Amino acid sequence: HLRNVTNKSEFVIGLIRGLGGYLKGEARKEFALNIFRFCEEKPLDYNNPLLTNYSSEVGGYVPYEPIMEDLVPEMLRDYPLVETIEVQQTMDIISPWLNAGEP
Repeated sequence: HLRNVTNKSEFVIGLIRGLGGYLKGEARKEFALNIFRFCEEKPLDYNNPLLTNYSSEVGGYVPYEPIMEDLVPEMLRDYPLVETIEVQQTMDIISPWLNAGEP
């Protein structure tokens, strides 16, 4: 999660995903708040720090947002996954591991 990190904001999100990925619920939320505080960064929403994402295109924090598409049955047959905010977060946690062939 920290490979090729180029700035502090990206480091914070990578650290939260990498080390916090094993935590659940409130423990993960509290961990994220502690990392933001420790690194002297601010999440977009203190009540929901895990909704903070990093965008290299923007060069900073952006909120996770639902991907709104007109879902039709044919789409679900070909790609049976609706990318809710929670699905996007989970994909961001596991994608680096899958891409690197870990764990």
